[in-house]
Amino acid sequence: MHLFFPKNKDWKNYLLAEMSRDHAFSIGDAHPNLSVVMVDEMINFKNCSVGFSLDFMPNTVTIEDGSISKQSKEIVDQIPMDDTLWVQVFSITEKQGIISHGRSELLYSRLGKDLRKRGVKRGRFNDSNSSVLKVCLFPDRSVRYSLISPQEREKYFSLLSFFPGGFTTIKEDKKAPSRAYRKLVESSLVLQKEITKGNRFLDLGACPGGWSYIALKEGAHVTSVDRSPLREDLMASSLLDFYEGDAFNTPFEGSFDWVVSDIICEPQRILELINTWVETKRCRHFVFTLKFKGDSQYSILSTFKEKIKEVPYSCILRQLNANKNEVMIMGTLKDQESL
Repeated sequence: MHLFFPKNKDWKNYLLAEMSRDHAFSIGDAHPNLSVVMVDEMINFKNCSVGFSLDFMPNTVTIEDGSISKQSKEIVDQIPMDDTLWVQVFSITEKQGIISHGRSELLYSRLGKDLRKRGVKRGRFNDSNSSVLKVCLFPDRSVRYSLISPQEREKYFSLLSFFPGGFTTIKEDKKAPSRAYRKLVESSLVLQKEITKGNRFLDLGACPGGWSYIALKEGAHVTSVDRSPLREDLMASSLLDFYEGDAFNTPFEGSFDWVVSDIICEPQRILELINTWVETKRCRHFVFTLKFKGDSQYSILSTFKEKIKEVPYSCILRQLNANKNEVMIMGTLKDQESL
């Protein structure tokens, strides 16, 4: 079975509806009290995006309840001895959702010892030559694991998360103009791309300045566009250029390292930003927020899924922990030298 992990139980039905809409199948809820959706592995999700899923485990294998040592051995026995492997272990619970302590922590430790004995090399998540082992423990003490080869990783790029079950922890920053800064921080973690000193950063619809604030903290040269000014201290920064105007009709030429937008608008208007900045390869990285009113607009996600297949970027369409009734669309230019 494939496993998908929505943000929480409240979003499960929307995830199921999204899958039914895009893949023309219906599915029952095998675990109504858990934030997980199980899908028949015959359904092909390679090179696909699923907006309301934070993480994905393809083609899982089930190990029934048993000792930590027994479950670890059964998993390790299936790992090729010459493999390079990145390992992630977490539990899914009814009350706490996704956790990485307790029994999952014990299994992670035991797996490490058993893999070393087998001679398996430990890799990194973002290493294209490393396989990925994701292990999820269920409340009945059964284990489901997914072993993903480097070739499969490339096909599942937009679905896999570096974080257990897709859940990140963003450090609280009380100096930020608003809590919206969390969306940009989490997006950069999901992309595994950092905003660095000297980066050219364009913030469209920037007021009150949460995303510009994060970029300025990192020493980026920020260009902010909005009809209203940002917070006074941000406006005073020597690294900030502020332009009063419409985020969809900017006068700027050339390219940026980052183009971002958290603007309040109809979701389809973000297609304009993609046409202007992404299709023309005028940025190395982009992060845009799709904001919804109620639940009647979610079908437009299908349009964005088709759109990102056409652009020369490695794209992720995903609802994040920091999102409310929103989904992020983000990406990194595949050929950086072409910018």
